[in-house]
Amino acid sequence: GMAERHSTELAPRAVILTEPAMSAAPAVRALSAQSTAPGAVVVGSIDDVQRLEHDWVWLLDAGVVPDPGALAALLAARKQLPAAVLLASRVLTTQGELDPASLPVIAVHDPARVLAALERRVVPLIAARRGSLLIRASDLTRHETPASGALLRWSARLLRSQLGVLVPASVAVRSSGAQCHGAARRLAEEVGALAAVDRRDRLWLAAHLAERALGRHPKPIANATQDGGNARRGAGAGDIGQ
Repeated sequence: GMAERHSTELAPRAVILTEPAMSAAPAVRALSAQSTAPGAVVVGSIDDVQRLEHDWVWLLDAGVVPDPGALAALLAARKQLPAAVLLASRVLTTQGELDPASLPVIAVHDPARVLAALERRVVPLIAARRGSLLIRASDLTRHETPASGALLRWSARLLRSQLGVLVPASVAVRSSGAQCHGAARRLAEEVGALAAVDRRDRLWLAAHLAERALGRHPKPIANATQDGGNARRGAGAGDIGQ
Protein backbone atom coordinates (compact mmCIF):
# COMPACT_ATOMS: atom_id res chain seq x y z
CA GLY A 1 0.00 0.00 0.00
CA MET A 2 0.86 3.68 0.27
CA ALA A 3 2.84 3.40 3.52
CA GLU A 4 4.82 0.51 2.10
CA ARG A 5 5.71 2.46 -1.04
CA HIS A 6 6.77 5.42 1.09
CA SER A 7 9.15 3.33 3.18
CA THR A 8 10.75 1.98 -0.03
CA GLU A 9 11.44 5.54 -1.14
CA LEU A 10 12.94 6.50 2.20
CA ALA A 11 15.36 3.58 2.35
CA PRO A 12 17.31 3.09 -0.87
CA ARG A 13 19.12 -0.19 -1.33
CA ALA A 14 22.91 0.02 -0.99
CA VAL A 15 25.05 -1.68 -3.63
CA ILE A 16 28.76 -2.05 -2.89
CA LEU A 17 30.72 -2.42 -6.14
CA THR A 18 33.36 -5.09 -5.65
CA GLU A 19 36.90 -4.51 -6.83
CA PRO A 20 39.69 -7.07 -7.26
CA ALA A 21 41.74 -7.58 -4.06
CA MET A 22 39.55 -5.06 -2.22
CA SER A 23 37.58 -6.11 0.85
CA ALA A 24 34.01 -4.83 1.05
CA ALA A 25 33.87 -5.66 4.78
CA PRO A 26 34.66 -2.12 6.09
CA ALA A 27 31.95 -0.64 3.82
CA VAL A 28 29.44 -3.30 4.94
CA ARG A 29 30.23 -2.53 8.61
CA ALA A 30 29.82 1.22 7.95
CA LEU A 31 26.41 0.58 6.39
CA SER A 32 25.17 -1.21 9.51
CA ALA A 33 26.25 1.86 11.52
CA GLN A 34 24.26 4.39 9.42
CA SER A 35 21.93 6.70 11.36
CA THR A 36 19.40 6.01 8.58
CA ALA A 37 19.73 2.39 7.50
CA PRO A 38 19.62 1.46 3.81
CA GLY A 39 16.77 -0.83 2.72
CA ALA A 40 19.20 -3.69 2.07
CA VAL A 41 22.87 -4.21 1.26
CA VAL A 42 24.07 -5.98 -1.87
CA VAL A 43 27.76 -6.66 -2.57
CA GLY A 44 28.16 -7.04 -6.32
CA SER A 45 28.25 -5.12 -9.58
CA ILE A 46 26.28 -2.57 -11.59
CA ASP A 47 24.39 -5.52 -13.07
CA ASP A 48 22.87 -6.15 -9.62
CA VAL A 49 21.39 -2.63 -9.72
CA GLN A 50 19.58 -3.49 -12.94
CA ARG A 51 17.63 -6.19 -11.10
CA LEU A 52 16.54 -3.98 -8.20
CA GLU A 53 12.97 -2.89 -7.77
CA HIS A 54 13.87 0.02 -5.52
CA ASP A 55 13.51 3.54 -6.93
CA TRP A 56 16.82 4.68 -5.50
CA VAL A 57 20.19 3.00 -5.15
CA TRP A 58 23.14 4.04 -3.01
CA LEU A 59 26.16 3.03 -5.09
CA LEU A 60 29.40 2.64 -3.12
CA ASP A 61 32.91 1.54 -4.05
CA ALA A 62 34.20 -1.38 -1.99
CA GLY A 63 37.03 0.78 -0.62
CA VAL A 64 34.76 3.67 0.42
CA VAL A 65 33.63 3.85 4.06
CA PRO A 66 30.73 6.27 4.69
CA ASP A 67 30.42 8.25 7.93
CA PRO A 68 27.40 7.28 10.08
CA GLY A 69 25.36 10.26 8.81
CA ALA A 70 26.32 9.91 5.12
CA LEU A 71 23.04 8.40 3.87
CA ALA A 72 20.88 10.64 6.09
CA ALA A 73 22.59 13.73 4.60
CA LEU A 74 22.02 12.49 1.03
CA LEU A 75 18.34 11.80 1.78
CA ALA A 76 17.88 15.21 3.45
CA ALA A 77 19.31 16.92 0.35
CA ARG A 78 17.09 14.83 -1.91
CA LYS A 79 14.01 15.86 0.07
CA GLN A 80 15.02 19.51 -0.29
CA LEU A 81 15.78 19.13 -4.02
CA PRO A 82 13.16 16.76 -5.48
CA ALA A 83 14.52 17.46 -9.00
CA ALA A 84 17.94 15.94 -8.20
CA VAL A 85 18.46 12.51 -9.79
CA LEU A 86 22.08 12.10 -8.66
CA LEU A 87 23.48 13.07 -5.26
CA ALA A 88 27.15 12.51 -4.47
CA SER A 89 28.92 12.35 -1.11
CA ARG A 90 32.18 14.16 -0.47
CA VAL A 91 34.79 11.38 -0.56
CA LEU A 92 38.05 12.04 1.27
CA THR A 93 41.38 10.24 1.43
CA THR A 94 42.63 8.88 4.76
CA GLN A 95 44.63 12.14 4.98
CA GLY A 96 41.42 14.16 4.82
CA GLU A 97 41.97 15.53 1.30
CA LEU A 98 39.45 15.22 -1.53
CA ASP A 99 39.86 11.80 -3.13
CA PRO A 100 40.90 12.27 -6.80
CA ALA A 101 39.20 9.01 -7.85
CA SER A 102 35.84 10.40 -6.64
CA LEU A 103 36.28 14.06 -7.57
CA PRO A 104 33.08 15.35 -9.25
CA VAL A 105 33.07 17.95 -12.01
CA ILE A 106 31.43 21.14 -10.73
CA ALA A 107 29.25 23.36 -12.95
CA VAL A 108 31.38 26.48 -12.49
CA HIS A 109 30.35 27.92 -15.88
CA ASP A 110 27.02 28.97 -14.32
CA PRO A 111 27.82 31.14 -11.27
CA ALA A 112 24.16 32.00 -10.53
CA ARG A 113 23.30 28.31 -10.42
CA VAL A 114 26.28 27.54 -8.19
CA LEU A 115 25.31 30.29 -5.74
CA ALA A 116 21.67 29.17 -5.64
CA ALA A 117 22.80 25.62 -4.93
CA LEU A 118 25.29 26.70 -2.24
CA GLU A 119 22.45 28.42 -0.39
CA ARG A 120 20.93 24.93 -0.12
CA ARG A 121 24.30 23.55 0.97
CA VAL A 122 24.88 21.57 -2.23
CA VAL A 123 27.12 22.05 -5.27
CA PRO A 124 25.73 21.54 -8.84
CA LEU A 125 27.61 19.03 -11.01
CA ILE A 126 28.12 18.40 -14.70
CA ALA A 127 29.57 14.92 -14.03
CA ALA A 128 30.25 12.61 -11.09
CA ARG A 129 32.77 9.89 -10.38
CA ARG A 130 32.13 6.69 -8.48
CA GLY A 131 32.58 6.59 -4.72
CA SER A 132 29.31 7.27 -2.91
CA LEU A 133 26.36 8.13 -5.18
CA LEU A 134 22.63 8.14 -4.55
CA ILE A 135 20.96 7.58 -7.92
CA ARG A 136 17.68 6.47 -9.43
CA ALA A 137 17.87 2.83 -10.49
CA SER A 138 15.82 3.63 -13.60
CA ASP A 139 18.49 6.07 -14.83
CA LEU A 140 21.13 3.36 -14.61
CA THR A 141 19.01 0.84 -16.47
CA ARG A 142 18.08 3.29 -19.22
CA HIS A 143 21.70 3.73 -20.32
CA GLU A 144 24.29 1.22 -21.36
CA THR A 145 25.73 -0.40 -18.25
CA PRO A 146 28.46 1.89 -16.93
CA ALA A 147 31.60 -0.17 -16.37
CA SER A 148 33.66 0.90 -13.35
CA GLY A 149 35.24 3.85 -15.15
CA ALA A 150 32.42 4.73 -17.53
CA LEU A 151 30.38 6.22 -14.68
CA LEU A 152 31.88 9.65 -15.37
CA ARG A 153 30.73 9.50 -18.99
CA TRP A 154 27.30 8.10 -18.07
CA SER A 155 26.74 10.83 -15.45
CA ALA A 156 27.88 13.60 -17.83
CA ARG A 157 25.24 12.44 -20.30
CA LEU A 158 22.56 12.18 -17.61
CA LEU A 159 23.33 15.60 -16.12
CA ARG A 160 23.02 17.40 -19.45
CA SER A 161 19.26 17.33 -18.85
CA GLN A 162 18.95 16.47 -15.14
CA LEU A 163 20.12 17.92 -11.83
CA GLY A 164 23.05 16.32 -10.04
CA VAL A 165 24.62 17.69 -6.86
CA LEU A 166 27.51 17.16 -4.47
CA VAL A 167 26.27 17.05 -0.86
CA PRO A 168 29.26 18.17 1.26
CA ALA A 169 27.50 17.17 4.51
CA SER A 170 27.56 13.54 3.35
CA VAL A 171 31.11 12.32 3.95
CA ALA A 172 32.89 9.06 3.17
CA VAL A 173 36.56 8.04 3.34
CA ARG A 174 38.35 5.95 0.72
CA SER A 175 40.73 3.49 2.35
CA SER A 176 44.34 3.96 1.25
CA GLY A 177 44.48 0.56 -0.46
CA ALA A 178 41.80 1.64 -2.91
CA GLN A 179 43.54 4.79 -4.13
CA CYS A 180 45.80 3.31 -6.82
CA HIS A 181 43.67 3.79 -9.93
CA GLY A 182 45.63 3.67 -13.18
CA ALA A 183 46.19 7.32 -14.15
CA ALA A 184 46.51 6.59 -17.87
CA ARG A 185 43.31 4.56 -17.92
CA ARG A 186 41.47 7.27 -15.98
CA LEU A 187 42.66 9.95 -18.38
CA ALA A 188 41.41 7.90 -21.35
CA GLU A 189 38.00 7.58 -19.65
CA GLU A 190 37.86 11.30 -18.98
CA VAL A 191 38.71 12.25 -22.54
CA GLY A 192 35.86 9.96 -23.58
CA ALA A 193 33.60 11.82 -21.15
CA LEU A 194 34.27 15.09 -22.97
CA ALA A 195 32.21 13.85 -25.89
CA ALA A 196 29.19 13.34 -23.63
CA VAL A 197 29.30 16.84 -22.16
CA ASP A 198 27.29 19.79 -23.41
CA ARG A 199 29.34 22.01 -25.75
CA ARG A 200 29.40 25.06 -23.48
CA ASP A 201 30.84 22.92 -20.65
CA ARG A 202 33.44 21.29 -22.86
CA LEU A 203 36.08 24.01 -22.75
CA TRP A 204 35.94 24.17 -18.96
CA LEU A 205 35.97 20.39 -18.55
CA ALA A 206 38.94 20.15 -20.93
CA ALA A 207 40.85 22.68 -18.80
CA HIS A 208 39.82 20.82 -15.63
CA LEU A 209 41.05 17.48 -17.02
CA ALA A 210 44.31 19.05 -18.20
CA GLU A 211 44.94 20.50 -14.72
CA ARG A 212 44.26 17.11 -13.15
CA ALA A 213 46.41 15.24 -15.66
CA LEU A 214 49.33 17.52 -14.80
CA GLY A 215 48.60 17.14 -11.10
CA ARG A 216 48.42 20.92 -10.73
CA HIS A 217 46.00 21.42 -7.89
CA PRO A 218 45.98 24.91 -6.39
CA LYS A 219 47.49 24.49 -2.95
CA PRO A 220 46.30 26.66 -0.05
CA ILE A 221 48.64 29.62 0.56
CA ALA A 222 49.09 28.46 4.16
CA ASN A 223 51.14 25.48 2.96
CA ALA A 224 53.58 27.72 1.13
CA THR A 225 54.17 30.04 4.07
CA GLN A 226 54.87 27.17 6.48
CA ASP A 227 57.66 26.21 4.12
CA GLY A 228 59.38 29.49 4.92
CA GLY A 229 62.48 30.28 2.88
CA ASN A 230 62.05 27.40 0.46
CA ALA A 231 58.72 28.65 -0.80
CA ARG A 232 60.12 32.14 -1.39
CA ARG A 233 63.26 30.79 -3.08
CA GLY A 234 61.05 28.60 -5.28
CA ALA A 235 59.52 31.66 -6.93
CA GLY A 236 62.78 32.49 -8.73
CA ALA A 237 63.97 31.95 -12.29
CA GLY A 238 63.77 28.18 -11.91
CA ASP A 239 59.99 28.31 -12.24
CA ILE A 240 59.95 29.90 -15.69
CA GLY A 241 58.79 27.48 -18.36
CA GLN A 242 57.37 24.93 -15.94
